[in-house]
Order: sequence, then C-alpha cells, then structure tokens
Amino acid sequence: MKHKLSVVWFTLMTVIMWSCQVTNVVATGRNTPQVKSDIQHMKEVSFDSGGITITETWYDSVSKNTRIDSFNYLLGRNEVMNVSRKIVTNQGKHKYEMYNQKGVMKEKSEVLLNPDNGYAPYQTLFEYVSSQYKTGEWVSMGQVDLNGTMVEKIKRVIKIKGPAEERIAYLDLKTGLPIKQEFCDEGCKNVFLTKLFVFDEIYDPAGVVFTVPKNK
Repeated sequence: MKHKLSVVWFTLMTVIMWSCQVTNVVATGRNTPQVKSDIQHMKEVSFDSGGITITETWYDSVSKNTRIDSFNYLLGRNEVMNVSRKIVTNQGKHKYEMYNQKGVMKEKSEVLLNPDNGYAPYQTLFEYVSSQYKTGEWVSMGQVDLNGTMVEKIKRVIKIKGPAEERIAYLDLKTGLPIKQEFCDEGCKNVFLTKLFVFDEIYDPAGVVFTVPKNK
C-alpha cells in the first residue's frame, strides 16, 4: 500500500511538472490587475478506488482555441499511467494531439474538414460548464456549508436499468460553477467517484498555452 501511495504522489508530481513545462510563463501572469483575459481555465480532478484522473481545459473565447491535457493513473496489479494533450487552433480548423501508446509518446496533426466549434453556442468555457447544472434533471437541496463556504447543493437521480444512482453537486453561489461533485448510490450512502474543480482566468500575452510544436 505504501508503494502505491508513493507511486501516486510521484505520478502527480510528474503531471504537474509536465503541465508546467508549457504553462509556467502563464502562471506568473495570472490574475494580473486591470488586464482582461479571454482565456478561461478549468482543472478537474476525479478519483475513486481505481485511480485518479486530472483534466485541464483552456479555452479562448475570441480565437476559439482549445487545449485539453489529461493525466490518468490506474491502480491495480498492473499500474498504468496515461497522458495526452489536444490543441485545436485556427478557428477550429487545425488539431494537434500528443498521447502515449504502449509507453511511447506519439504525435499527430490534422486539418479538420468540419471545424471544431468549441463550446458554441456558449460564448465561454465557464458559461458552458455552468449550463450543465441548470437543466431540469437537477433539483436544488438548498444552501449548505462546504469546508467553511456556503454553496448551493443540487441533486440529480439517474435510473436507466437496475438500482438508481445519484449525482450530488456543490455550486459556487456567485458563478454557478461546480466546486465538487459526487457520484453515489441511491441515498448517497456510498460515494464511488468524487470530482473536484478549480476555475481561473489566464493572462497569456505570449500565446504559450496554445503553442503547437513546429512542423506539426
């Protein structure tokens, strides 16, 4: 067990360093006073008994450029670590991907015949994400305290076949964006998947976030 915990921490540090190799310049410019940014960033951390997945998304509402980084670590007899990156540029017409395949990093680039429209018809990434929690399937359970902060708690019941499942989400009162989401059985006695979210805006005057390797 100690070995697996050590591996988890090592892989988490690996993905953080992998991400920072491209975004360290951006991080120093975050929250720059009196500077408007068109790039919104979402970090989503999902974990259950089988492993952990970290997904980061960047979206420029003006250029429509999109970048998605994903890191997945699976626990088990054969431990598996997967990483990938997708960058869509040129008004959704060009896609670059980097991913590992059987332990070897691969790259591919293509021109899209059908342009990727990003999160249209929503103008921004944040608008798109918050809209997912405004549908009729979600029911408000009122305001609750989450780690010292008042949030709105909502619930969604899903029943297709077999026992029903529930989704519990905790939303920021000002933005309507999720802070935490739990996937559980009916009555939420057992939580089998938890997601944590972080949202911020990125100031990137040098255009580092959506940089694609040369000749790609």
